[in-house]
Amino acid sequence: MANIIYSDDQETIANLTHDQRQFVYNTLDCCVTTEVLEKIKPQLDENSSIVYKFSRALQGPVLDMMMRGMAVNLNTKKKLEDTFSKRKIRLQFILDSLANAVWGKDLNANSPHQCKAFFYEHMGLPKQYKFAQGQRKVSTDREALEKLRIHFYAEPVCNAVLAVRDTVKKLSVIRKGLDEDLRIRTSYGIAGTETGRFSSSTNVWGTGDNLQNWEALMRQMIVPDPGKKFAYIDLEQAESDRKSVV
Repeated sequence: MANIIYSDDQETIANLTHDQRQFVYNTLDCCVTTEVLEKIKPQLDENSSIVYKFSRALQGPVLDMMMRGMAVNLNTKKKLEDTFSKRKIRLQFILDSLANAVWGKDLNANSPHQCKAFFYEHMGLPKQYKFAQGQRKVSTDREALEKLRIHFYAEPVCNAVLAVRDTVKKLSVIRKGLDEDLRIRTSYGIAGTETGRFSSSTNVWGTGDNLQNWEALMRQMIVPDPGKKFAYIDLEQAESDRKSVV
């Protein structure tokens, strides 16, 4: 199996079983990380070592945060469902009005097939591409639509599509993001940013969300546990101040 891990033989790789593919994938995570560590060790000075040790020391508390999660007020959750449902209806009406003016029918913002036909065939906009699993494919994801917004007539439609998608995602999280104990959890990345801030995403069970990016309205459903309080520290300019000092 060791030979397979570093093999460039595409036929050998293609014939691997599912379990073997998982084995190779996980083994590469370990092997490549170890090789990288050996290469960068000579570059680590005393300050880098301090940061590295601090990040490692955070693993325990952060894991506890991820496992514990946060309590949710179910009444507020229901009100938010109603709010975002109404928002989705209004945004879909705006999108359909714009789409009907272009091709005479509604547009499903979450259908890549329809979006490709709408923007690239009916509007004649330049195709945007992305690489997925080593293949170059036509895309209408967020990055692609943000590039298409430079076109005057496409901008309002792109904005409407993105707004509908965002609202649908928020609704999905509100409705399905809770675990069985009615708490919401996120996965934190300790060393994923240049400035040392945590990154976050859906948890390992596929529920929750990137809670750090939630708008204030959605945060209303998260409440402190009995006997606890939430505190908010405004560090909006902290990163820019840090960079100016450096």
